[in-house]
Amino acid sequence: MHPDRDRELLGQVEALEEAGRYSSAVLVWDQLCHSNPGVPRFFARRGRAHYRQGKLSDALRDFDFALRLKPDAPATLFFRARTHEKLADLTKALADYEASAAISPEADAYLNIALIHRFQRRIAESEKALRRAIELDPGNETARGLLDSWRIDGC
Repeated sequence: MHPDRDRELLGQVEALEEAGRYSSAVLVWDQLCHSNPGVPRFFARRGRAHYRQGKLSDALRDFDFALRLKPDAPATLFFRARTHEKLADLTKALADYEASAAISPEADAYLNIALIHRFQRRIAESEKALRRAIELDPGNETARGLLDSWRIDGC
């Protein structure tokens, strides 16, 4: 671990990501992960950079590794869930969204839980998740709109 060098690299990677230069950002994350193999945050952030490039297998590998180091990281669970969802593995996506929400209840996690349940035709579970999203974020127009539209559809 090299604190001054790491700070410099973190500044570089932040600028690269802000500019949408994720492939370059991954190269900097590679350096940080190599010099700090026990820092789950670096692996999770590299996973997000892979995700933003559509490199889902690489993203999943990094999220898995980060979660082995720190299993109770809600943001990493959330992003791994999104990756599983893009890979059409809704069972794993749902499990990760639920684990993320159990650690840190967030409306976005419950909204995604609701959408997966709805897709799988588990209407009661979907409605329950939407209500929880609204409870956590009363101004969440997406959750309110979905709940209203699904009622109109007769479901």
